Amino acid sequence: MEDAESIVTRMLDVGDPQILRTKAYLLRVVEPGFDDVLHRITALRLSVGTLESNDLVVRDNSVSRMHFEIVVELDGFRLIDRRSRNGTYVDNVRVFDAYLKGTARIRAGSTQFFFEVLDEELEQPLALADSFGPLLGRSRAMRSMYALLEQISPTALTVLIQGESGTGKELIAEAIHAASPRAGGPFVVFDCSAVAATLLESELFGHEKGAFTGAEGRRGGCMEDADGGTLFLDEIGELPLDLQPKLLRAVEKREVRALGSSRTRQVDVRVLAATNRDLSGEVNAGTFRADLYYRLAVMQVRVPPLRERLEDLPLLVEHFLSRAISDPVALARRLAEFEADDYAKLRERPWRGNVRELRNLVEQSIVLGAAEAIASGSPLSPPEAFDDPTEPLEEAMSGAFLFPVNIGGGFLEERKRLLAEFERTFLERLLAEAEGNLTKAAQRAMLDRSYFKRLLKRYGL
Repeated sequence: MEDAESIVTRMLDVGDPQILRTKAYLLRVVEPGFDDVLHRITALRLSVGTLESNDLVVRDNSVSRMHFEIVVELDGFRLIDRRSRNGTYVDNVRVFDAYLKGTARIRAGSTQFFFEVLDEELEQPLALADSFGPLLGRSRAMRSMYALLEQISPTALTVLIQGESGTGKELIAEAIHAASPRAGGPFVVFDCSAVAATLLESELFGHEKGAFTGAEGRRGGCMEDADGGTLFLDEIGELPLDLQPKLLRAVEKREVRALGSSRTRQVDVRVLAATNRDLSGEVNAGTFRADLYYRLAVMQVRVPPLRERLEDLPLLVEHFLSRAISDPVALARRLAEFEADDYAKLRERPWRGNVRELRNLVEQSIVLGAAEAIASGSPLSPPEAFDDPTEPLEEAMSGAFLFPVNIGGGFLEERKRLLAEFERTFLERLLAEAEGNLTKAAQRAMLDRSYFKRLLKRYGL
């Protein structure tokens, strides 16, 4: 049996810098009540489940609607369970995210899949450039993504951009828009996580005068604002379930109906969406509509996390330093501070905040020096520290904020109230100093931008 390491060795082609050669594979499906079927798979991504929109559809009711995917990546054949009801098993071991060996037996529900790698080669194009618009990286993972972006940007296709927080999903949306025929039109961002649930429909589709209390005149929504250009739906996984059918109709028909209106308006809009969630898992959980998912995911772009493109670290460090330091001599001196040992330490970090975390670290290095910034640990505060109502308040409350204490309220209840007051006051002042710029405010608070937006939403800011 061929081991995973030898498969990876055969998958990577070091000759042609424009071509990545991978392998095809066989998948024999043994489904109860039906004859065995043998599939030869050449696609780089295969979705399996009972929904008709899957690449491979099974009729076994014990299989989830979107059960698992097999993705051909630089590191091998990756199997990802999509939060299925009863799990995915590889050689009798339940897995959530794993790389397959040369041969493997996969079980989903009562159906078995026998996986076998073929010697047949597939060719995946790689871009020669080390950038695409504002995106930077010369790693194979990034150049593979650039090649896909070059193909889809000139089209009018709807695109779903999926990646972890801090990977640059909004930059990718901007790059697609800039490389499209709509580049001269508006690029409108609608952040589904930053708007109060009661205002989402109005912000997205607009409203007529008198549609609700405070609606003193007609106002167009983001879809109308993006007419002739591109609408970017950021954090689409945060969109409430009751609003999803309305968005589905708008995306399908390219028409909107404002709150309080009986008329629809046609809009010429290209839709891009992004999420850091596993939307197919959300479909299985019933928190995201399958029809909307497939309408948004006409084309899918997976953004590699920083830990999968560590060879890009020197290029990114130089980029962030050059943005902050205009003097060439000072820039060269700062670059020289990052030695081989420093990059070795950087490669060992988990990079949960991805490129955003690296940018924060580089900015810290300008003040502290490279060695001290790297040794100081992650500049991102763990969100868990802010979710515990019993978190000590001594440091947070010292000096800057003073609130009256109600002893009669009980210790834990009063601590919880004080923490909420502190968080709200801190966020209000931070937003004011950042002039409403969420990215700038999140950086100053040393928080992940997505978590920062959830805090704002929690307090209605």
